[in-house]
Amino acid sequence: MRLKGLFSLVKPPLPWTFDFTTKNSGLQKLYTVLRTDVQVTYSVRGLTEEAIRQDMDTKDTDSTSGRSNHPHHHDRDKNKKYKFQGPSHSLEEYKATLSKRGLKKFERMEKWKNRDKKPKSKKLNAPEPGFAADLYEETEYYYENGLRKVYPYYYTFTSYVKQRWLGRTILDVIRSEFKAYSEEDYINAISSGNLTVNGNRVQGDYILRDSELIAHKVHRHENPVVGCPIEVIAENDDLIVINKPSSVPCHPCGKYRHNSVVFILGKQMGCSNLRNIYRLDRLTSGVLIMGKTSQKTKLLEDQVLKREVQKEYVCRVVGKFPDGKIECREPIGVISQKLGLFRVRPDGKPCHTTFERLSYNGTSSVVRCVPHTGRTHQIRVHLQFEGHPIINDPFYNSEAWGPNKNKGGMMERTDQEVSDRMLELHNIGHWTDGANPLFEERLKEIADASKLEGETADCSTCKSGTEGAGCSGVAGSEAVGEQVKEPPVKRSRTDEAPCPDIPPFDRKKWIPDPNCSSCRLKYVDPREEELVMYLHALKYAGPGWEYSTPLPDWAKEDWQDH
Repeated sequence: MRLKGLFSLVKPPLPWTFDFTTKNSGLQKLYTVLRTDVQVTYSVRGLTEEAIRQDMDTKDTDSTSGRSNHPHHHDRDKNKKYKFQGPSHSLEEYKATLSKRGLKKFERMEKWKNRDKKPKSKKLNAPEPGFAADLYEETEYYYENGLRKVYPYYYTFTSYVKQRWLGRTILDVIRSEFKAYSEEDYINAISSGNLTVNGNRVQGDYILRDSELIAHKVHRHENPVVGCPIEVIAENDDLIVINKPSSVPCHPCGKYRHNSVVFILGKQMGCSNLRNIYRLDRLTSGVLIMGKTSQKTKLLEDQVLKREVQKEYVCRVVGKFPDGKIECREPIGVISQKLGLFRVRPDGKPCHTTFERLSYNGTSSVVRCVPHTGRTHQIRVHLQFEGHPIINDPFYNSEAWGPNKNKGGMMERTDQEVSDRMLELHNIGHWTDGANPLFEERLKEIADASKLEGETADCSTCKSGTEGAGCSGVAGSEAVGEQVKEPPVKRSRTDEAPCPDIPPFDRKKWIPDPNCSSCRLKYVDPREEELVMYLHALKYAGPGWEYSTPLPDWAKEDWQDH
């Protein structure tokens, strides 16, 4: 093996040139080091490069004093970009000494450094990604039919162009990467100027370039969640522990933002900047621990990663679950990333869950579940494999799998067939029923109110630079959203009730957008079975701490199926 290179050492300061040669002679290795016509031979066992340099540095200690007046010592440029460059060696000379492999590595490092330092393309009109300081005041909650709902509000989705998007058109990227809206909605957003690149209006065939900022302004409608209050189990300066209700996601995702745990606690209890340590599925209820400080969050995250946290769940499953403890160690793999759907498959990730029946009411069983690993949908998939899925699981107790519902891993349909059928059956998030009569009524009321105030609702005024509240163009829709200022949300102290009284629906606070397709639709309330799943995180315990909740009503022994 032969290695060549230039090194700049602190002591002595002169550039050194090493030529290492390894020779095998039994157990010994001979290292020959050449330094400015001085050759030192070492015959040792396993001597390293660093040891050689340290030994030579020790031998040359006396000689360094003679170089104190050397121009290379005092006139050396300390601000050189590369430490290995001597006063008489350029960057090109250094690169010439590298091997092909070393040169490729050097070029990759340089490319990465330049990529990090490359400034983002920013325009004055381009909004920055992230949340604004007044994010809690974007909208308000209201209760209706036992559900927590949110008035629609304006929101801008932002994202910098990713590597895989380069060279593709803006329309191609958004319709393939973002599924929240239809292709027609995206085309309308581009033509109306609500979808921009670096703050500028573009056409659908615009080619995306590196570091450009895509912004999509929408009139956002959120799905309702159960209206029960959030129970606080424990709280201190470092964390808060709650009994998460079913149907409420842990953090903003999809059609849930203000109707998520972090926003509800932030708006109603003043707990801002909460950090998720682990997540529960949206339909799963139970113990949820959230950190208030980065130090506590990191400590608990490390305990979860090291599997020092014991987790216990309860669920209600179909049929009579077998007696005794059942160990399931089947690996789990993904079927559809879009749906977040999994199944047992040989090439999946290793999983281990312990099950034990607690009660049986004649038709269904309450089962204690102890997951030893933390895979997505692990409990639900393993229960399906055992032939006892959760009775109201919309995914894994669905007929999309076929008559046997994947019991024992028996696939009766292909992954693609299961995914397609699941999309047909799975209607959560699409609770609509025809046209919304309130849409036209509220537009007329807003236009009439503007006329009474001396403001015109004629679209022609928008063309002359004046924004009218009744205009059907982009400027008019923005004026509608800006005309009515929502009052600041009253934030209760942390020692007050976690769910203060929230008023009923107020039609004056429902502000439609003339260009919003969701405003035109009439939403119907979801059924209870679409909001609740019988899976509950009963207890979480770690080194020196433990949090638990009582059994939910559906897990009690005398509970009967409806």
